[in-house]
Amino acid sequence: MQTAQLALLSFTFTFFCLFLLSVPTVLAVPFETPRLLHPKRTEHGVHLPLFRTEKRHNLQRREGLTGAAGLGNFFDVTYSVLVKVGGMETPLVLDTGSSDLWVASDACTNCERGVVPLFPQSTVTKTGMNVDLLYGDSLTGTHAAGIIGSDTIVFGGISIPNQFFAAINDTTTTVIENKCAGLFGLGFALNSVIWNQIFAAQFTRSRSSRRDVISRQHTPSNYGTRFFPHLSQLVSGTQKRASATDLTAAAFKSYLKEGPAFPRMVAAKSLQLPMFSIALQRNTLDIGGNAGVLTMGELPSGVQSSSLTWNHIRGYPGVLEAPPDSPNEVYPLAWELFIDDVYLDGVVLPRSNLSSSSIRLSALIDTGNSLIRGPADVLSVMNRRLGGQTFACSTPHTLAFKIAGKMFPVDPRDFAAQANEGEMRNCIANVFRTDPPEDGRGYQHSWSLGDPFLRSVLSAYYFGNLTHPSRDPPLIGLLSTVPPDAGDLYRKAVANAINNNKGNPVSTFEPAPTGVPKFSTTGVPVARPAGKLGGSPSPTKYIGLALLVLNIGSLPGVWHVRVFAVLIEARLEQGWHILTHFYLNREAKRRAWHKWFEDRQPVGLHPFKKVFAYRKFVSFDDADFYLHQSNSSYPRALDSVRFRLALSTFPNLFRAGGFSPLAATHFHFIREIPMLSTYEMYMVCRFVKPASAKSRANLKRSRSPAIESGATPPLEESFVPNITAPATPLTGEVTPAALKQLKQGAEPDAVSRALLARAAQQKESDGSLLYTVSVSQLCYKVGRITVPPAVILATNGWYAAPDGATANGPPPYWAKVSEMTAPDKMRELGAFYRGGWKDVPAGERFWEEAFKACDEERITRLLPFGSAGLSGGLAGARGISP
Repeated sequence: MQTAQLALLSFTFTFFCLFLLSVPTVLAVPFETPRLLHPKRTEHGVHLPLFRTEKRHNLQRREGLTGAAGLGNFFDVTYSVLVKVGGMETPLVLDTGSSDLWVASDACTNCERGVVPLFPQSTVTKTGMNVDLLYGDSLTGTHAAGIIGSDTIVFGGISIPNQFFAAINDTTTTVIENKCAGLFGLGFALNSVIWNQIFAAQFTRSRSSRRDVISRQHTPSNYGTRFFPHLSQLVSGTQKRASATDLTAAAFKSYLKEGPAFPRMVAAKSLQLPMFSIALQRNTLDIGGNAGVLTMGELPSGVQSSSLTWNHIRGYPGVLEAPPDSPNEVYPLAWELFIDDVYLDGVVLPRSNLSSSSIRLSALIDTGNSLIRGPADVLSVMNRRLGGQTFACSTPHTLAFKIAGKMFPVDPRDFAAQANEGEMRNCIANVFRTDPPEDGRGYQHSWSLGDPFLRSVLSAYYFGNLTHPSRDPPLIGLLSTVPPDAGDLYRKAVANAINNNKGNPVSTFEPAPTGVPKFSTTGVPVARPAGKLGGSPSPTKYIGLALLVLNIGSLPGVWHVRVFAVLIEARLEQGWHILTHFYLNREAKRRAWHKWFEDRQPVGLHPFKKVFAYRKFVSFDDADFYLHQSNSSYPRALDSVRFRLALSTFPNLFRAGGFSPLAATHFHFIREIPMLSTYEMYMVCRFVKPASAKSRANLKRSRSPAIESGATPPLEESFVPNITAPATPLTGEVTPAALKQLKQGAEPDAVSRALLARAAQQKESDGSLLYTVSVSQLCYKVGRITVPPAVILATNGWYAAPDGATANGPPPYWAKVSEMTAPDKMRELGAFYRGGWKDVPAGERFWEEAFKACDEERITRLLPFGSAGLSGGLAGARGISP
């Protein structure tokens, strides 16, 4: 038996520990929800969720991508958003560094099957053109090739019909591996390969009747070079200036129908403002930070435009001829802003010598880039300051970019990455080299600020006027979200990875949902991590949630409702009574209110023979480790019964402004109530388990008038004290008959044995099994004045009829009580309770005669508790001599 109890205790204790460990996870970390409700739409904009996927690569793959040898494992990070393409909703990588939309098709020859749904190429409206999209630089070039087609796409609840995109049938990107089906470019139309090909074909056809010589569009053949537009090659001949003007006008017109998805929305004025903003979430090392969300048409709720640092972006002369009405226009190609300087740990890094000093220092803001990329010679200086390509993970470092005179740091948690899997001693910087710009050729940015930088800011992208940028220039706004204690948070995250996650940083994958995170009061949405957390496996979450549900009845608030349910019920009844009688006049309302209390008076009931039963259930949260009702749950059950008893016993006391405080309670435990059992409480108070129907039938056949030896007597004969008994007599003396049960001066142990003998472990007379007996000491007060119990009982209708007398009707003094408790006598009743009863002549004190018939039984019940009563503590409850 002891072994079984020990095993059960260990089992329940383990569940208890899991519950404590998992509560923070259950409360703070929602379960993975790959499909939430809807994008959040506001009056002026649309907010879409962004989530990141992570995939580990081995050392050789990393070296091949970046050219940095011996730096260990890394995370290839992408952020995705759900887009419906031709009726198929699929996650696409969000990319501010490009402008094209493409999805992997079912005709793709090297796309892994079963990871994400592939677009059915047979359903696309074909244009007869192919496209080869090139990404990266000379070190990290990838491509995606396929056909150009059109279909309806739905993005953020906005339907865009006849949108051109590429259905890919060959790619070297890792998009599919990262659980995305394609890429969604958010750049300008001029930077779109698909738009350039569509526009070139249409413009060529429209001018084919002229005698100008039309040149073919140049398709870049250099694998490592990103696409750079050459629209000027579409016109030549003697009227080149006029042709260029026509080309510009045609390009402007083409934005609305043939442009990339977002520029089309801007051209169609579908949004309140021609802009979007992005906040990216951190899912490695220290999960959290900003919440992943894309906001279109406005800034996130609560973010003021003045709180961002707004920056003009680079324009590229000669890419598109300026219109005649604004000959000085220069058009942007990419989200590229100017930077003042770059700092490492507060010290400025030198400018690069690999590019011309005449090129103004700038950076591309690129969500499609999982790293920060910069000039190789500057990175060499940075690595020397760090102590090499690897550095101690224990020391936080801050890379910062000074933009428009303001510092924008990269959070240390995003700057460093684990160098070798399984240990967090050595780290590497999430910064790698890229091709330097060439003066007058191609893109001019020296830096590419990818996800490590973007996780540290809220970034906003304002298109402005697509045709006349000088009138409303395109801008990039930045708001730093790096906390002041980022260094300390980094140290804690590293320590957690070392101590709790086998030397690996915690990480998670979150598929793109259709819902959005809640916004914080500061505006920038705050991340609430989802998925698997290091040190908190998924089974623990479910066990913790189950335990939380099973114990919900003991939570603050719920527990109070359970205890005060009777009072709440009474208040609701009173409210309903008032509501259903509001149409009556004042006097009628008062009579109706009096009737409500009058119906609850226990008129003519004997205080020792009336039994109040209350049925309860031992729920999971009421049980202890042995799966029995815990000792702490008994008082809670008793409180509920006391409230019910008080409302049924002393209604006039409460009407007069009185109350009944509890002085002390003693519980006598006979046996334990099993969990999931139903039990009854009687206001004596006795906790019993009702007998089954079969047991009751057997008991009825075998019952005899004599009480079985050692059995508990019937309720009305029980030696166990009754909670409804007056605590002190007003009249009467202790009679010799009352002393026969127990002599004065008896030892407490003797009293205990007597109680045990009388409340033996036998069944009640009705077949119920007795478990526990409670004894409570209470008093009655109006204000600070204590009222004698007999006064309270008598003025509420209680009456102990003499032996042989009937007690079916009201007591003999009820006419007097009815007069005292009339609707207009409540103030006088309160005064009577507060001491007015002392002024009543001796012969007219009806309460002194009301309970003489039960004085001997009352004294017998009180005898074990002595003069100290329950206020003397456990010793008093055991019966110190009176």
